[in-house]
Amino acid sequence: MSGECLSRKLKDGTRGSRAYQAAAPILIAIAIALGGCGERVVQVSIRGTVKADSSVRVVTFDSLPQTFGDVDIDAAKEWSFGGMSDADSTEFDPRALRIDVAELPSGDLIVADHQRLKYLDAQGKLLRIVGRAGSGPGEFSAIRELCAQADSTVVVIDDDGRWSQWSREGEHLRTNAREGFIPPHACSPNGVFLAQIAGPGDPIPTAGARRTVGTKLFGVDGTPLADIGAFPAPEYFGQIFYEPGYWLTSSSLVLADPRTFEIRRYRTQDWRLTDTWRVNGALRTIGDAEWDSLQQSSIPRNAGAASRARLPRIENPRVFPGFSALLVDPQARIWLNVYFEPRNWLVIDRDGTRLSRVSLPYAAEARPQLIGFVRGGVAISHVDDDGAVRLSVHEIRGDTLTAPRDGNFNRG
Repeated sequence: MSGECLSRKLKDGTRGSRAYQAAAPILIAIAIALGGCGERVVQVSIRGTVKADSSVRVVTFDSLPQTFGDVDIDAAKEWSFGGMSDADSTEFDPRALRIDVAELPSGDLIVADHQRLKYLDAQGKLLRIVGRAGSGPGEFSAIRELCAQADSTVVVIDDDGRWSQWSREGEHLRTNAREGFIPPHACSPNGVFLAQIAGPGDPIPTAGARRTVGTKLFGVDGTPLADIGAFPAPEYFGQIFYEPGYWLTSSSLVLADPRTFEIRRYRTQDWRLTDTWRVNGALRTIGDAEWDSLQQSSIPRNAGAASRARLPRIENPRVFPGFSALLVDPQARIWLNVYFEPRNWLVIDRDGTRLSRVSLPYAAEARPQLIGFVRGGVAISHVDDDGAVRLSVHEIRGDTLTAPRDGNFNRG
């Protein structure tokens, strides 16, 4: 493939000169060796060892992949939305800390833009804008997440503790005040979500023990449905965050703990554990000297000695988080964002036995973030050459792992 790619280039323009044609065999050989035309050389993924422990399938990987594997993202954009424009309606609000996108069963898309919802068609054309700033019905403080429902409505989770539901046509249906904290991606397309609720009498864990929090299942109308049990709670150590990743569908819950680098899948029918993934040696330790340096870097430079002395010393958590975010695509591949490396992701394939590494097709200065999966590809937010935020959709590539193009990409 590399030789063919370079041969085509040699036949174009000045590259078709006699000098280039004479050098073609040598250049093609070099292209084949290096992967030519800017294409990534595919390396072998890490294969896991599968063991059935009673009714639980346990997959163990001996290490993390250091090279790119079987999943890749095409650098070419299928379509893009946002960027600098004469029309304010197509630009993203610069105050937004995050954007999100959801795909309805109809194929329409909804994009969260801080305090507004933007409805797009399947090709990314703007259809309508709804919502506004405020704390009343149909208003938003700062949209955190979208959760598309099987009935083509969408649940919108706000940072201020409320969630609301909107129709396919952009009509506001209801707004509820939440109980507890709804973790990211803990909302299902079949009208339920999980909330973590710390009880007033919950014991304080001993030093070094993993803190857990009670978790309950609610309907999107606010009705309590079930008490699920205790799951790992978020933990914060200064600049280091351990935020468990959730992905809830109508049939399963994937829960990933960055403190232990363990991913679990539960069956929602009875909340029984069915699958576990572990990676040996994946957590990098934090020595006391490195931890002290991290703590010192968070203190303002103009702080005096007396102020520094009064600052509380934060306990060393001993290991860096294994990852910073969890996503699951429509092909049931599990995506984990490498901590401190927003461009790089680890991917467990649909069979759960191969671990690959994939990088987003943008330079670090573009601040790319993978925010979801639509139209069979990945949706990436990034900053363009004008310094404006843009949402772009790219195709996922990779042999048998390529996502189908049938338009049905909802969770569940």
